[in-house]
Amino acid sequence: MKKSTIFPLLSLSLLLSLTACQNAENNLDKSLETQSSTRNSNNQQTATTEDHTSDSEINSKIDNDPMVKIDFPQLIDDIPYLLHPIVPTTALENKMSKSFISKGGYEEINFFYESSPYHYQTHINNLIFENLKTDTTTQLFKHNNFVIKSIFYPYIPKKQLIINKKIAQIDGQAINGQAVEVQTVDGQVVDGKIIEGQITEEQTLNAQLTDESIEKTLQELTTNTTKHKLTDLTNLEIKITPKQMLKHFIYQVNEQSDANPENKKSNLHKQLALYMSNENGENLNKLHPDDQYLSDTKWIPTLKRFYFITQSDSDGNGIIDNKDKYHNYLINFNAEKPIAKPYSF
Repeated sequence: MKKSTIFPLLSLSLLLSLTACQNAENNLDKSLETQSSTRNSNNQQTATTEDHTSDSEINSKIDNDPMVKIDFPQLIDDIPYLLHPIVPTTALENKMSKSFISKGGYEEINFFYESSPYHYQTHINNLIFENLKTDTTTQLFKHNNFVIKSIFYPYIPKKQLIINKKIAQIDGQAINGQAVEVQTVDGQVVDGKIIEGQITEEQTLNAQLTDESIEKTLQELTTNTTKHKLTDLTNLEIKITPKQMLKHFIYQVNEQSDANPENKKSNLHKQLALYMSNENGENLNKLHPDDQYLSDTKWIPTLKRFYFITQSDSDGNGIIDNKDKYHNYLINFNAEKPIAKPYSF
């Protein structure tokens, strides 16, 4: 073959090869764009779904997460919702903490226990609220990354008041010339000077009682009545103020339990935040700014007020201590919609 014929053929072959490569690159770019577009679309759908999580999706997320599991439900008196704690699996608990391990092993771990009425010490990642009337469920947090350390349900305890409506009389004489005292169970004194065996000063016999002590108190009052020969118990009146449930939960939460700060002296990852929701798990809100951490709380049931104090890392050293600034807050449950408000004097 002549050289003049070879060179044009080589040029044509090279041109065809370059064109094929360009087409392949274009097709690859289009394919990547399509995949990226599909991934973004799926992410957008996932984000939208998290805002409207259905019961089946909640179960799917938990079932597919090997680090958490659904623990036994908690039924709390006077609350029409069943609480399903989402807790760490044995593998995670073994890795992250030994504080809940008993001598008998992991089987005896207690993630949810009542330390006082309507106050619970917990070690859980989330809560599922089950409405016992409608069978619908609500997930407290959208993820299982936090650790809920404590749960409190504000309430006003039931009160019972025993009152003697008339003057108490004593038929006997004073002992060694001293006035006879009539006492209730809680040590409150009803007394008066005795003239001719009678109490001359009108006094009220009363005591504030709990449900558990009401029967015992009546028995002791009967004993005191017999001992001091008081009039019969027909004059006793019992006034009852029913228990009042305030339809909210307050949570102490560790938001950075898995953090590994570069500053090894920092304790910010150990600090707690305060959240509040309705008793059905809805309307969850953080009660203070993100740069503040919980210091202490106080509940005053007679005023229906919940107080709490936070601290901020005001010196910027990554350590919360008594040198940092304090912030005071109040939640007034007398309000129709209780919210946390800062206060100072």
